Amino acid sequence: IVFRKTIVSPEVDTDGVAISSPVGLNAGTIKDSSTINAVLTFTVPNTSGVLVDSQGPQITLVSAPLDATYVTGQNLNFAVDYNEAVTVTGTPRLTLNVGGTTRYANYLSGSGTSTLIFRSSIVSNDVNANGISMTASMDMNGGTIQDVSTNNAGTSLTAPLLTGVMVDAI
Repeated sequence: IVFRKTIVSPEVDTDGVAISSPVGLNAGTIKDSSTINAVLTFTVPNTSGVLVDSQGPQITLVSAPLDATYVTGQNLNFAVDYNEAVTVTGTPRLTLNVGGTTRYANYLSGSGTSTLIFRSSIVSNDVNANGISMTASMDMNGGTIQDVSTNNAGTSLTAPLLTGVMVDAI
C-alpha cells in the first residue's frame, strides 16, 4: 500500500515530517483476501530528513541609496533583503521613475545570500529635483529569484521613501 501526501503552499516543516503509528483508517478498512483485518501498527521510520518548504522567499526590506544629488556616471545602489537565502538567474530589476522617465536598477550581486544588490547608473540629461520614486513590485525581466527548494520569490515590496535621492545630470 502506498500512501501519498501532496505538498501545497503554505506548508512548511523544517525539522522533519512526523509519521504516527498505527495507521488511521478514516472510516475505511484494510483486510486481506480472507477478510481478516490488517495489523495497523508499524515501526515508524526516521523521517527527520524529510523536510517541507512550499513557501517562496519574501522581501523583508529595501534599502535605498543615501539622500544626495547624483550626477552622470554615479550609481544608485539598492539592497533588497529576503527572509532566506535566494539564487538569482537572469537580470531581475527594480523599476524607478527619474523625472518622469522609467529607469531600472538591475540585479548586480548577492545570489546565494539573503541580500541582493541592484544598481542604476545615472545617465546624461536625467533630472529630478523632487526625488526619484520606485514601483512596489520587482520586475523579473525574464529571470528568477528562488530559494534552495526552487520556490519563486515574492515580487511585492515596500518601496523606500526616495524624496531625498535627487538627480541632476544636465
